[in-house]
Amino acid sequence: MSRPALKPNEESFHICGDARDPTGISNKMGKQSTMDLTGSAIGHPEIRFDAGGEVFVITADVYREGGELLVHIICPLCSKPGDPHGLRITQSNKQMSYEDGLLSVEPFECTWESQGDLRRDFGMGRCGLRIAIDKNVARRV
Repeated sequence: MSRPALKPNEESFHICGDARDPTGISNKMGKQSTMDLTGSAIGHPEIRFDAGGEVFVITADVYREGGELLVHIICPLCSKPGDPHGLRITQSNKQMSYEDGLLSVEPFECTWESQGDLRRDFGMGRCGLRIAIDKNVARRV
């Protein structure tokens, strides 16, 4: 079974997507439109990522498409409110498994460009996030 991504003394900060009820009274989530495009996902595991003292919880959307797994996440490092950077990872490109709510994916990296001065010069302005996910825990590689 999946583990809680945050420890009791940690707080969360919402970057993008539909936020859960902040009061904790219900499990309802906000909708930005009348369509829920994540409804066909087979799961939404929460991935814990400790980025050197700052802890992120990445909610992944896991799909089965054409017989293979597809994972969609938002980059926790280069995404900002109103400017999410989505990453699409497919089983044809990376080894991955999703069993009993636990997601594992071999190392992958964010290909989005950051907003710095080197943004368009030879790909040097890329985000630089390179992680592997092992049973809902992400680590830098």
